[in-house]
Amino acid sequence: MVSYLKALIHRLTPFVSQLGVGIVVVASCTATPVLADAPQAVTIVTHLTFAPDAYGSFEATGPICSTGTVSLVDGHFAEGPAAFNVNVTQLFVCDDNSGTFVIRLHPQANGRPRDGFTFYGPWAISGNTGTGAYSKLSGRGEIGAVVDFSADPLTGMETYVGFVTLK
Repeated sequence: MVSYLKALIHRLTPFVSQLGVGIVVVASCTATPVLADAPQAVTIVTHLTFAPDAYGSFEATGPICSTGTVSLVDGHFAEGPAAFNVNVTQLFVCDDNSGTFVIRLHPQANGRPRDGFTFYGPWAISGNTGTGAYSKLSGRGEIGAVVDFSADPLTGMETYVGFVTLK
């Protein structure tokens, strides 16, 4: 009986090795979509001119394109008793032709700028507002903007920090 088991184990050893390799290959293939759905850190810095609408360029780190252009899609501004509120959507177009995405931002300005920013607040990307590689991009974070009110036309720089998910 023992010799039979030894012979069986000897015959099955190559099969078990191949099965182990197959399991590793299958696991690595199925892990890729899981990683694509995991939120990944992103930082975007824009350089804008406000004449009369905001437009400019951006650089980014993270799972999105590294450079491109940005322009105002829609903007609403409201002045309250203690703050100046902004509700803006901006279109980001990647230089590498990988796609576009839209970010909605809601910064506020008040008498005490936070961390040196003129405007500060949340931003968000909802799925299905982009194109190409970013057609299902989603994410959120914080934006800080500095505006040079002495420039003519006005110029500014925005810094977006947060997380995005590529689906």
